[in-house]
Amino acid sequence: MINQAITENDLIGGWQLQQWSIIQADQTSHPYGVNAIGQLMYTADGHMSAIICNPDCPSIPQGSLRKLGVEQRALLLDHSFSYAGRWELVRDMSNDIVVHHVQVSQNPNFIGSVQRRHATLDSDRLTLSAEEAMPSGPSRLHQLIWLRA
Repeated sequence: MINQAITENDLIGGWQLQQWSIIQADQTSHPYGVNAIGQLMYTADGHMSAIICNPDCPSIPQGSLRKLGVEQRALLLDHSFSYAGRWELVRDMSNDIVVHHVQVSQNPNFIGSVQRRHATLDSDRLTLSAEEAMPSGPSRLHQLIWLRA
């Protein structure tokens, strides 16, 4: 069923990223490339984690992140994003909203934040989306498509 009402049990388990698109006006971009990879996990006891990265990130010749210089570390930050915390599913009017209560994140500004994602489920395809207000100009829509792992 397309756009079926979602239950917590529908989300529990692992999900593989199929695509992350950012849509603004008539432009679409892919923050970690069109071939981005990622995993999203929801547990029955209310924990979640998400990680997304660009698979085309260069290898680390030194073998360890701790051995990299500041510039090399900064470059690697552009290739991945992750956060984890608690999650809940809420209904807002007739929409399913997945709420992520961020406890840890690669981005310190996310720690303690609440990330609301509009959710639709079509069989084993979960679409999470959120509108982001931009300081100057029109807002943009983040749309992440996940397939059940």
